[in-house]
This record gives sequence, structure tokens and C-alpha cells, in this order.
Amino acid sequence: MQLTTGAPRGLATLTHARLRAAQGDVAGARRIVEQVLHERVGDAAALRLRDELHGRADAPARATCEGGPLAERVPGDPAIERERFQRSLGARRVPDSRRRAIRTLSRWLARIEDDAEASATLFGRDAG
Repeated sequence: MQLTTGAPRGLATLTHARLRAAQGDVAGARRIVEQVLHERVGDAAALRLRDELHGRADAPARATCEGGPLAERVPGDPAIERERFQRSLGARRVPDSRRRAIRTLSRWLARIEDDAEASATLFGRDAG
């Protein structure tokens, strides 16, 4: 009998099961623990973890930001994961008004550089 967890066989560890449970995927954690028990019958730590998970329901994790809940977290949602990763690195969110100003100034600089390059080509000079 082969149990499937959606993870490669080498990832069926109690650590992986604990991580899944901490992320709110209790059902996935239970499947992993069952696979561990299938491979290591009677493992005391796996039996304890299975007992801890018994009766717990899946709970979606919540992503939050300064203003409160960001959104219902969907595992693997790139926008939420990017924001979470940036926050973990200590990055601050740039206000939209500054983003627009940065984008406008970047386009303006690119046009100036293009014009300088075109002038240099036209007059045979080094643009730099």
C-alpha cells in the first residue's frame, strides 16, 4: 500500500508535517504523519504528533499588513508571498504616489539617455 501526500517520498518527515500543520494544512500534515508511520511503524514521535493533530481542522492562515488583514491567504498566491517575503527582509512598502513619481522620472531619464545617444550618433561624439 502506497500513501500519497503530494510530496516526494523524501519529504515525508515529521518536520514537514509540523510545517504543514503550522501553515493551516492539518489534513496534509496528517497524511504525511501516516506515511511516516507506514514507513516507521510504532515511531513514538509520529504517534504523538498524530494524536496532537487528531480533531484539529484545517485553518487558512491570514496574511496581515499594517492596516489589518491583507486577504484570505491562499497557499502559493504570488502577490501575498512576495509581500510576505519583502516584509521578512525588512522592506517597506512604497506608497503608490511615490511609485508613480519613480516610474515617471525613470521614463524621463530613459528619454534623456536615448536623446543623448541619438545626438552622439548623429554628430559622431561619445554620448557619455
